[in-house]
Amino acid sequence: MPTSATKQSLRGLTKQTESSWLGLQALRWRSPHLLAGQPCIKAALRTDNSWNPPPRRLTASCILFVLFARRGLRSYRAARKSLGDKRSEAIAEAAEAQAARVSLEAAGLQKAEAAASVRWFLENLRRSSTADWRKVFKNWVQRRGEGEPVQYILGSWPFHPLPTELLVRPPVLIPRPETEELVDRIIKHYGNCHPRRLVDFGSGSGAIVLSLLHAFPMATAVAVDPSEDAVALTRANAARCGVENRLEVRHASSEEWASMSGKAFDLIVSNPPYIPSHEIPGLQVDVREFEDHGALDGGPDGLSVIAEVLCSARRVGLPGARIYLEVHHTHPALFERFSDEAKSEPTKDATQTHATFCKQSSAV
Repeated sequence: MPTSATKQSLRGLTKQTESSWLGLQALRWRSPHLLAGQPCIKAALRTDNSWNPPPRRLTASCILFVLFARRGLRSYRAARKSLGDKRSEAIAEAAEAQAARVSLEAAGLQKAEAAASVRWFLENLRRSSTADWRKVFKNWVQRRGEGEPVQYILGSWPFHPLPTELLVRPPVLIPRPETEELVDRIIKHYGNCHPRRLVDFGSGSGAIVLSLLHAFPMATAVAVDPSEDAVALTRANAARCGVENRLEVRHASSEEWASMSGKAFDLIVSNPPYIPSHEIPGLQVDVREFEDHGALDGGPDGLSVIAEVLCSARRVGLPGARIYLEVHHTHPALFERFSDEAKSEPTKDATQTHATFCKQSSAV
């Protein structure tokens, strides 16, 4: 028999609380940990716990409570499982990364370079949410161990100041930090007085001309390159950056194209082949074996293509046009002969892994 104290406690409960009590009783056998702290439970604990209210018909609100409680339990279990899966994935990723670093170091990469390669691979896989990431990761590590550049493996690479990554395909020359520095200097030099029309001789991937079109939104440009691969890649990157309507891409050498063009440009830029031929064998394996020698080898003294670019610039440049080139550290004397007003500044190479590529280049 219920005690008088128990009956008095129940009289103070509202109908809604009594309905909730029934729902809680129905749920007790399935998820008792969800009942802690409920008002009707607290009320019952203050009385004789041996008494249970008489069976009643479950109301709609009580049924909804039970359904929502079960849904909450399922969500809790799913979240717990997801957390466990993520923890397992993190442990597996750390193990794969450690094994990859050891493998790359054994293949001849420096410790810092191996660690950087692994980090780039994992970051790219996280962004792409690849399902079978272990298989892709191992394939990338194997290719990197064979000397293939990270940029070619990933297929795209960031280039400042572009907001989107540039597509990178072999054998087109990979854009480098020293070229980013050249672009920065051009943009800072112009300030608020932007050029209206520019030409890029030897556009390669289009890194320079596309960056300048991004920085100078009212400008139009022409990109010229003798490589069909480079022309196709420049066009693809122009569409990727959304400036294809302001860029004309030509498959020709600078001399061939300049002979058919008039004086229409107030800015001429170029990153021509400028490495002397005798230095090519000393380049790093990933540069020497995978990138286009036509974009690297500048002839016996590294001046063959540069001289052609300067002659072409004279043909197409408007009075007062500015010329910016990336050149070898032994070349400033050429520009002193080309123009008494030419000035050169040393450009620091930002990459340690390509120290032999252009350790002391210059921008004019």
